[in-house]
Amino acid sequence: MSEHVPYYTLFYVTLEQHTEFNTASGEQGNDVDIALAKDGNDNYIIRGTTLAGAMVDQAKKLGIPVEFDISGEVPAQDKNNKPICIPSRLRVDTVSLKSPLHDAIVRQHVAIDEVTGAAKPNALFDVQVLPKGNLWHCFIEVNMVDCTPCSIAPDELVAHVLHYWQTNYLFLGHRPVAGYGWFKVQQAEVVTLTDEHVFDYPNSTCDFTQNKAQLCKQLQVQSTPLDQFVKNKTLADAPVLRKTLLVTLNAGANLDESGEQWGVDGFFIGGHSQDNPESIHELPDSVLSHFSTGSSYKLQDQDTPDNFFVVDENHQPYIPGASIRGVLNHQLIRANESKIAHSLFGSLNKQNGKVQSSNLYIKPAYLQHDDWQAMVFHNHAEDEFTAGVYGSNKFVRTAVVRGSFVTELVLEYIKDPDASNADHMKSEVKAQYDALCNALQQGAQSQLAIGAKQWVDSGWLRWKVQEQKE
Repeated sequence: MSEHVPYYTLFYVTLEQHTEFNTASGEQGNDVDIALAKDGNDNYIIRGTTLAGAMVDQAKKLGIPVEFDISGEVPAQDKNNKPICIPSRLRVDTVSLKSPLHDAIVRQHVAIDEVTGAAKPNALFDVQVLPKGNLWHCFIEVNMVDCTPCSIAPDELVAHVLHYWQTNYLFLGHRPVAGYGWFKVQQAEVVTLTDEHVFDYPNSTCDFTQNKAQLCKQLQVQSTPLDQFVKNKTLADAPVLRKTLLVTLNAGANLDESGEQWGVDGFFIGGHSQDNPESIHELPDSVLSHFSTGSSYKLQDQDTPDNFFVVDENHQPYIPGASIRGVLNHQLIRANESKIAHSLFGSLNKQNGKVQSSNLYIKPAYLQHDDWQAMVFHNHAEDEFTAGVYGSNKFVRTAVVRGSFVTELVLEYIKDPDASNADHMKSEVKAQYDALCNALQQGAQSQLAIGAKQWVDSGWLRWKVQEQKE
């Protein structure tokens, strides 16, 4: 009896969402500038093309050769012509989320002027996001029929990338460089089909894409955990051009050399205007309990802030990745490291006609412990001519004055397939990493202000940096 030949390899994958996420829908007439994509049943989705593209990109970063029958493109012999499209062996289903843990949230952003590096006037836009914590169930099909011998089989490529995502972040959707769309593979099972299943799959009355148990029962096959599949294939972990920094931003009282407290360093980063409470008493008790008045005084309606600091789905303050990103970008430029800043943070270098994507991904800084504290400030607008109070223009603001917030900074690069350029690539990565560490060192000395009102009393936090072993 002849040995059965490979037919299809199926992957059943569960992705865990670690940060807020947006994949733009392009829908017209929506109240939100960048709305979440949905299917016809009003379920939030991750498009199959989004996940497939991330998989190909990650394979290149791992130094795995991506054959034409995976990418679906054959380069044209003439550079003036477009690549030739061919069917890909890889098919990734669109993923639907039927029951998100939390309702979608609208975040406010501002466009950045490429020349000045500052906010463009009248350029606010909204992004609709899904809060973190959701589980997305994915189905990946790899056609193994008549595979030609190559450096790595198509299903091995998929397994290798998924295995890497078990311990390292997968970046999906809109603006992962600023902290949106960070995922990890929580669980993955592999089902291997051979030519004996030709008449059972994919032509079946059952939908096997979301029902592994039914497929295994009907086709009389067993699933294999991803770790075991990778081990059986003896896939070695490739060295990755990647570095990770763990950074803690601390707000609170300062300590002198003798351990005595002095002053308070807090910060304010505003949320969306639609989230501002009409009265401070609309805030849940879990938030109000963290406001300190320094006495028996209880907050009144007149203490309602004009703007409230940004909070996550659990009503806890956090620092958006975009805020950290902007601070570090400006610090590198101030240090006369514009070229490195363009490589790290990306650039639309229109003079040279070159667009540089970002190599640096920054996760939002989430609260480490629940012992945070906030305050309400009553201020007067200043008359710029007299340097005194401007009439009766009073405003109320808030600030977070105690708390530890933890973020991750990930530098990840696509390897050059030309081995002769490896040393040059390593030196370039080292230069970018050293420049970033020098910028972070300013934060360790409380010299990287973040958020609003920096020139008065806000944003001068203490940054603690720790390199993670890869």
